[in-house]
Amino acid sequence: MNILGKQKSKSHEEKKKVIIIDDEQYVREILHNYLTGKGWEVNCASNWEKGVELIKRHPDVDVVFLDLLLPGERGLALLRQIRSHFPNIMVVVIASHNDISTAVECMKEGAFDYLTKPFQLEKIPLLVERARELKELRIRESLLKKELEEKIEIQNRKIKDLFLGSLNALVRVLEAKDEYTVGHSRTVALLACEIAKVLGLGSTLRKKLLIAGHLHDIGKVGIRDDILRKPGPLTREEFEHIRRHPLISEEILSYVIKDNFILSSVRHHHERINGRGYPDGLKGDEIPLGAKILAVADAYEAMTSHRPYRKALPAEIALKEIEKNKGYHFDPEVVRAFLSVPLTKIYPKTEP
Repeated sequence: MNILGKQKSKSHEEKKKVIIIDDEQYVREILHNYLTGKGWEVNCASNWEKGVELIKRHPDVDVVFLDLLLPGERGLALLRQIRSHFPNIMVVVIASHNDISTAVECMKEGAFDYLTKPFQLEKIPLLVERARELKELRIRESLLKKELEEKIEIQNRKIKDLFLGSLNALVRVLEAKDEYTVGHSRTVALLACEIAKVLGLGSTLRKKLLIAGHLHDIGKVGIRDDILRKPGPLTREEFEHIRRHPLISEEILSYVIKDNFILSSVRHHHERINGRGYPDGLKGDEIPLGAKILAVADAYEAMTSHRPYRKALPAEIALKEIEKNKGYHFDPEVVRAFLSVPLTKIYPKTEP
């Protein structure tokens, strides 16, 4: 359980602020009197619990002088808490004897320095100044890091928008090449997202599926026009040629998309549950879920759209075909989800 709250953002003030946590009263008094005499703001605590409360009330403190052997709890535990929740606070550990292994352990946990009693008061001002300088450096580094991360995020969004715009333009090229596919990818993407929603997939996967649906047929730009537009049955060679389009789609997208869910959904959306699909002949659970969803959405959209070799099938016939092929061509769970999708959301004219 975390005993300290999250660090508050507060501008660094010029006046030095110090907290002393030590169970020995004379140590607290000596340090308090010496440092307040230097014009510093000093707060003291005699045990672990009071020290925690002081740090929570003064999260902008510069330096904490922390006794390593506090009653009730080792100072090392408090050191870890401070470094975890208040990384800009410099902690100087005070020990009753010089133990190299303990000193090393404290430094590994993030202590700024390690003092042994008795220590020389005249060295404290320089120690605090060094600690303040490091604190200021860390604060500047943190601000610069945040600023850089924000700039990178903005740039990444611009690149992503440019990339998606380019791919959408490529989809338009494909649609111009094959007028029968106009709007197909968009409809498949929307339908796939509705299926995914019924299956309980989260918003992140649905967004990925939307991208995969929009781009699943992008590889058809590499398919010969005479095959895409052929009004009759395809020859064996022609069919083998068109079966390459999922691989071409994956290859095109892999240059700019590194997400395996999207790439595998695109590559395998023509696989079949019985293992007779393509390009890899996967079957059953070997087929990624995204590809199973796209397979159903793609098949229904294809059946209810006009093609060079046939007219669009009525919705009721296409639904029966999907139902008939579950367990052979399509995943049964995906089919059940698909059959519960209100198709009027995708096809406003579709009758329930």
